[in-house]
Amino acid sequence: MLHGKPLIIFTLSIFIATTLSSGAGAQEIKTKNAMAFEDVCKFAEKLANASFESARDQNIPKFLKDLTYDQYRDIRYKPEKALWKSEKLPFQIQFFHTGSIYDIPVKINIIEDNTVHPFPFSADLFDYGKNDLSGKIPDNMGYTGFRIHSPINTPTYFDEFAVFLGASYFRAVGKGQVYGLSARGLAIDTATEAGEEFPYFKEFWLIKPRAGSRDIKIYALLDSPSVSGAYCFVIKPGKETQIAVNSRLYFRKKIKKLGIAPLTSMFLFGENAPTYGERDFRPEVHDSDGVEVKIGDTDNLWRPLVNRKTLFINSFRADGLREYGLVQRDRNFDHYQDLESRYDKRPGVTVTPNKYWRTGAVELVQLPCDKEYNDNIAAYWVPDNSGDLPNPVTFSYTLKWSLWDNSNEDLGYITDTRSEKSSDGRKLKFVIDYAWAKSNALPEGSAVDTDISISDQRYELTEFQIMKNTVTGGWRLVLVLSERDSLIPSDILPSLRPATELRAFLKNGGKRITEIWSYGVQ
Repeated sequence: MLHGKPLIIFTLSIFIATTLSSGAGAQEIKTKNAMAFEDVCKFAEKLANASFESARDQNIPKFLKDLTYDQYRDIRYKPEKALWKSEKLPFQIQFFHTGSIYDIPVKINIIEDNTVHPFPFSADLFDYGKNDLSGKIPDNMGYTGFRIHSPINTPTYFDEFAVFLGASYFRAVGKGQVYGLSARGLAIDTATEAGEEFPYFKEFWLIKPRAGSRDIKIYALLDSPSVSGAYCFVIKPGKETQIAVNSRLYFRKKIKKLGIAPLTSMFLFGENAPTYGERDFRPEVHDSDGVEVKIGDTDNLWRPLVNRKTLFINSFRADGLREYGLVQRDRNFDHYQDLESRYDKRPGVTVTPNKYWRTGAVELVQLPCDKEYNDNIAAYWVPDNSGDLPNPVTFSYTLKWSLWDNSNEDLGYITDTRSEKSSDGRKLKFVIDYAWAKSNALPEGSAVDTDISISDQRYELTEFQIMKNTVTGGWRLVLVLSERDSLIPSDILPSLRPATELRAFLKNGGKRITEIWSYGVQ
């Protein structure tokens, strides 16, 4: 089932892409040894050495492409016919039908006992619901993606916990979670004048799991005009669902900006920012409320997300990157009041490099958004000199889908960022609350100080206060900024004004005791 919104709405324009067969595995192939990641790498290298061919299939009937989103949702794979269901294995697979915005098929292969064979399309595998499509579906349709099921909430029910559907998008949940943000295989030239290029997964190989397996392995072949790639996903569901990713990229041409391990999310409005559109009864609406960047042993940064009127891009230098992610820290139902969407149960996703990544930066892209089904947030790692990387180049990392837990952190972390603006727009006030996971929050009366930096001369710090939050047991920092006289007033041509970057943290005895708060004012 598709949950809540289409899986792949995002970025500067809405782009939908899935895949065509590469031709590999078009018939049953017996191998001396089990097919390995290196075999997929050979397919990717062969693709990169050939001219790019568009994945769009012109043979899909128009009546399928014209299905509305609700009509498409009414086409469901029959659960009793799930792959491996009759064998009582720990994982089952169900497939997505071609139609609506998902109008390009992918090639599906199954690896079993050193044999690679295609998984052919059959209309008998689907319930078409109220759609009058009896006898109209061609025999050679193909699928557009798949979802993976395993018992993660109860011992007997096979929950859907991961989905691969559309372009190079995929997402997952752990125990007690509901779908929220997505990951992608690769991002190319996101938020550039040239326009974004969307790679897509062209072919998948599903490796049949053994009885008692705790994870499932999947190979994928990625393609785009600039790059092809081989991917290996090892997916382990549970309280936290982890996806270990190994990728090898082969370039057809130089790329201006390469985004590794991209994450895609939605932020409509929250405690710190207004919405640009209608606001309803809900106090907050977002899949994620901030980006975390952890560098080295102690440099932890938190950037609250904002729904801005214009495109907003931030780059965080991340040499020695330990982890980054888009996170839903606020898990209080009372702050959302949405019984259907349950934003309080949406997981965050963190990216942990498994091997050394070259010098680079984490980039955050925030787009204007007026509907909650439109993803408007992206975060990814950009290596320095993207156009001069080795060919091929390998990136290995682990994605963790989890409800936010800061219990292992020693530093104080930010729980809330609230803001207000004076009627003339020339004075800003920020209220930042900190908490501690461990019992090292300093008691009232301690010598707590702050370090505040402002990137330019547009604003001056006119007041700040540090106080013990006697309700939460943490500390509160209040900042008041006043705009200096400017050639460009606050209410005129905001898009022409460079953003002012703010940073602040608390310290005691000259030592930083909290993560770094980062914010941008335009």
